[in-house]
Amino acid sequence: MSKGLDYSTFIEKLNDLDDDGDCRLSEKQFNSLLQEIPICKKEDFEKIAFNGLKDRKTNTIDFNHIRVLYEAAYTNFKCKAMLLILFRGTARNRDRKVNLQQYQSIAKIIQNEYNEDITKSNFENLDENKTGKVTYPQVALSLFGIHVSQKENPFKEIIEVRSPHTGCCLLL
Repeated sequence: MSKGLDYSTFIEKLNDLDDDGDCRLSEKQFNSLLQEIPICKKEDFEKIAFNGLKDRKTNTIDFNHIRVLYEAAYTNFKCKAMLLILFRGTARNRDRKVNLQQYQSIAKIIQNEYNEDITKSNFENLDENKTGKVTYPQVALSLFGIHVSQKENPFKEIIEVRSPHTGCCLLL
């Protein structure tokens, strides 16, 4: 990202899109935000990010979750926050594993020069037991260069504490 963090524009866009003032965005509003403040232009990013951030009960995203995405994208794309967002957005059955297609979806977003053959080969090397799935720690290390515990559950982590700017306050 070339411009850097611009909280005033970010907050203004959030407020403009938040029709009912509940500090949450629907999928349509979220996609509009990403058109106005482009975070990533790669295929399926909007859908995966929305799925990784949304509240399962309301099917909306809280402003603070969007802030974490914004900060992660503009500081270090290969960070723990982005790992959580993309993994949650692709691993639909919440078993802390992804299949080849899901792994490739994450790789397409995170890698500057995505190569399908190399990615498939990496996946197959990680899938030692030939189950057709790789674990969250394997994805974290192979695509993000981040070590995580085997016991760590990406669906139970509080995403706000993974922001590169955890101590900052989002004033609305």
